[in-house]
Amino acid sequence: MPTKANHAAPFGSAQDKPLRANLAKIHIAKKELGLTDESYRDILHLHFKVDSASKLNDRQCTVLLNHLKALGWKPKHPAKGKRPFKAKGLAPLGKEALLGKIEAHLAERKIHWNYAHAMAKRICKVDRVEFCDAEQLRKLVAAFEYDSKRKGLEYR
Repeated sequence: MPTKANHAAPFGSAQDKPLRANLAKIHIAKKELGLTDESYRDILHLHFKVDSASKLNDRQCTVLLNHLKALGWKPKHPAKGKRPFKAKGLAPLGKEALLGKIEAHLAERKIHWNYAHAMAKRICKVDRVEFCDAEQLRKLVAAFEYDSKRKGLEYR
């Protein structure tokens, strides 16, 4: 019976994160290249004498990824993290300032506040603009600004 000393560390450990990431890339490349299971396993057996990528170490995974790139796989760049709202040197606008922007958009187009309330109901799922929090008001301002650009109106 095998002992625990013979087994590799479980995939939950921090040292296995690069290996797991490479295994995920390998499977993505396999799918994007349209490789069948048979051809994929032939590549593994031919180059590494294994029947599963999970039996590869980190260096072997890198070699396999380079081989898959040579076959025509183009890895996508990882998505960047969500950009924080607060830009360097700029303070986020408060509710009063955002309400002022909404009011300016309404005044420039000579539209009644009921239009803004209807937008708040559709976009933010609240009955009136007064019930919106700052994030919801930002969405309304963005919608007004997008619509202004689309209609060719210039807002100052």
